[in-house]
Amino acid sequence: MRGGSIVLSGLWRHITDNLGSYLGTLAVTVLVTTVSWPFRRLRESARRPVTVYLGSTWDELAEHRAAIRERLSRDPVVLVERSDIEPPEQQIRDATMFVGLYAWQYGASNGESDSHRELVSALDHHSGPRLRLWMVRKGQRGWSLGHEDTNYRDDDSPIGRLRRLVLQHNPQQLPNEPAELAREVATAVREVRRLEHRQSRYLDSLLDPRSFAVGAAVAVAASLYFAVRISVVGAASSFATVLLLSLACGAIAYLARVASTVSFLR
Repeated sequence: MRGGSIVLSGLWRHITDNLGSYLGTLAVTVLVTTVSWPFRRLRESARRPVTVYLGSTWDELAEHRAAIRERLSRDPVVLVERSDIEPPEQQIRDATMFVGLYAWQYGASNGESDSHRELVSALDHHSGPRLRLWMVRKGQRGWSLGHEDTNYRDDDSPIGRLRRLVLQHNPQQLPNEPAELAREVATAVREVRRLEHRQSRYLDSLLDPRSFAVGAAVAVAASLYFAVRISVVGAASSFATVLLLSLACGAIAYLARVASTVSFLR
């Protein structure tokens, strides 16, 4: 009983003797948590969106389009697809870039299919990085047929003519896996966004939540380290010392990660 009281007494004396240091740790944790909310709001306000028109041959690529929708929903992107409400020509013209996906299905038509008209319109209004096409190659390993046209092997069929037009504009091979295609499209969209909003290259890095998380984690860990270290060496308890040293470590870690991402983007 007496031994337990001695331990508790010693622990209490340790805490009271080093109260300033541990209060510094608490202050760092509260400060980091408080700053995270306006940091997140600032990031959202700085993310200027781009508009992407997603065109494709239709039923066979439903899963790939769904994966792209999900992936781009995480970024400042307004995604536009074929609509019966507004003519696609106007939507394509107003978009920042056009993304086209093509396989083996031409689609219903009374002449040119919707996917064919989308591509023709895109070629009139977009070029370079703002026109990005993906197409399934002939004999592509791992590609599952299921919605292809009956005459898809005929180069003079409607789908054959559409594919010839696509080939004139350096399409990338369309991955079999929807998630892989979604990553490639997201990368292409990010490149165009940086062309449209050049400051976004640096704002995205400066306001990257992962950079903030690294800085916050380092600051909190450093505050614990300095609080314990001060008590171990028997130095005078100091709220300001723990607070300032910890925040300095967190800031250095944050800026180091920002610098590394900016360097990588170059």
